[in-house]
Amino acid sequence: MKKTVIFLTPILSLLLISCKANILNTINQNNSNNKLNNKTFNNKNNDQTNLNNTNLIKKDKTNLDLINQEKIITKQANNFKVLNTPYKVSDLTNSIILTNNTINLTNYQDIDYVNLDQFLDLFKDILEINQKTDEIVYNNNSYLLTKELKKEINNNLITIRLVNKYQSKDKSKTNDFIINEFIEFDFLNKKITISSVNFYSLINSYQNETNLEYHYFKTLESKPLVIDLNKYNISMFYTNNNLYLPLIVLNQIFLNEAEKQIYFNNKNVFIFDVFDLYEHNNNETKKKLSSNKQDIKLSNNLKEFQYNYLWFLLDNFYPLKLENNKSYKDYLTKYKTSLLKDNLEHFKTTNLIIRDLNDIHTKVLLQSPLYDLKTNDSSLLISEKNRNDRIAKFRKYEKELVRLSSNLNEKDIRYTKDNKTAIIKIDIITRDTIEGVKNQLKQIKSKNEIKNVVFDLTLNKGGSVIATFIILGFLTNQSFKYHKLYPNTNNKEILNIKSNIGKFDFNYYILNSPINYSAGNTFASIIKTNKLAKIIGYKSGGGASEVRLAILPTGTIIRKSSLYTLTDNNWNSYELGVDPDIEFKKDKNYNFNSLFDLEYIQNIINNDQKVK
Repeated sequence: MKKTVIFLTPILSLLLISCKANILNTINQNNSNNKLNNKTFNNKNNDQTNLNNTNLIKKDKTNLDLINQEKIITKQANNFKVLNTPYKVSDLTNSIILTNNTINLTNYQDIDYVNLDQFLDLFKDILEINQKTDEIVYNNNSYLLTKELKKEINNNLITIRLVNKYQSKDKSKTNDFIINEFIEFDFLNKKITISSVNFYSLINSYQNETNLEYHYFKTLESKPLVIDLNKYNISMFYTNNNLYLPLIVLNQIFLNEAEKQIYFNNKNVFIFDVFDLYEHNNNETKKKLSSNKQDIKLSNNLKEFQYNYLWFLLDNFYPLKLENNKSYKDYLTKYKTSLLKDNLEHFKTTNLIIRDLNDIHTKVLLQSPLYDLKTNDSSLLISEKNRNDRIAKFRKYEKELVRLSSNLNEKDIRYTKDNKTAIIKIDIITRDTIEGVKNQLKQIKSKNEIKNVVFDLTLNKGGSVIATFIILGFLTNQSFKYHKLYPNTNNKEILNIKSNIGKFDFNYYILNSPINYSAGNTFASIIKTNKLAKIIGYKSGGGASEVRLAILPTGTIIRKSSLYTLTDNNWNSYELGVDPDIEFKKDKNYNFNSLFDLEYIQNIINNDQKVK
């Protein structure tokens, strides 16, 4: 892999803008054509002369616009001085072969910029692009997959194209094919175009699983995501034939859906695994990221950038939209004054902004490890007192349900008095859950009188989406549909997924509560859409996205909902939960006791079976 070398040279004139030659050639060519056309005009009538004069004015205006754009780019480039300060790159995942263990950064107005080529070298190392061939299954056929990253330059457009080449292992069944997507940087207009959200699917495709088959059934709409950096006051600079953007912006653009992230702690650049941040306990990754905490004052430039970056992040990489699809600037404006205050107030406000999104998935995972605030992290958290929104209610219900179920255990199967119904409690969905549930179903099967199985998700707060898909195979040996809606571009995609774990023949019911969310909500959502079982109890707590990680400019690391949301057949999101087919008794408030009342559950199911 070729390493990029950047030289610090003074910017003297328009000669440093690579597009100048092409633009000036266009201008000169147009001027020459104008002179030739003027000779011809003498033989035309007045109407034709007026028409051509109008065209000339338009051409002159276009040429003038090009010249003005050149001047703007040159002025910006002259203000941006490339420093190329080297920093060590450390791989905390212990799984990456680094082509180069240093990266050069330029601090401009307290924001760390990186050369695009250097970033791409690191990006290729992280994803092992051009390094290996993987054996994969795509639409139930076996292929050898190689990934290639290509850079194309056309005047003011720099295009980074990701090419996935699929070589069939059985030519009698299927042919070779190629899928490619791109990210385009327009440094004249400061725009970034992501050809499709499928770019991230090519990066982070569904992995081979022994018991799962994925079929890309249908893509109904596919539109590019166009990001105007001018809107967010975020800069990109083109100088010395190199493009520079903030490191944190490139990390978000390219690694938005990836399981590995890049973090700069003002001393070292780290590559880390997002799952290390999901852990509640302290670990080596968190210690490394926090290894350069300093008692320094946040600059106004950096605080302003935090505000603009949050706006950029929520507008373009967050699936929950404001009413009437308003820009998140409307949401952030009321926090701006506090965000620009001293360090402590800045980080308290950052926590408040994240909390007020009122999204159960989205939360602060790691308070900024860069700044020593002389206080405990807990002092930055937002009190739930006097709050009555979605999250506050969720916490309230959670306490009550935990209290009511304190004597129950996941390993224990409960049976109704008539011995017709068994209840399996699932509080978290992991790969270990698969084998545990399978053993419980075998145990239930050995009791010939059991006809009905209830998966009790009343305290389920998520887990693995892959494990969720596999467990659904206990209910059906047919494929099921998974509807993905990308609200930022309105892309719509349907996957057909089949679990081969092995079906157990029972009448299935899903017991829901208002705190069943995330993967548990996904489990109920797929069942509802595909009519695999009946939902009983109450509406689930919601959370219809996978979770991803985002890094903020002043160091805070957050978990957030991913780009897509899970929907029903009509593209209505399950973000706010799944309605039950049979709702348990409820007056003004929930009657949570009924969720644990075996006699009540027995009567609900027996009455439903009579109707059938």
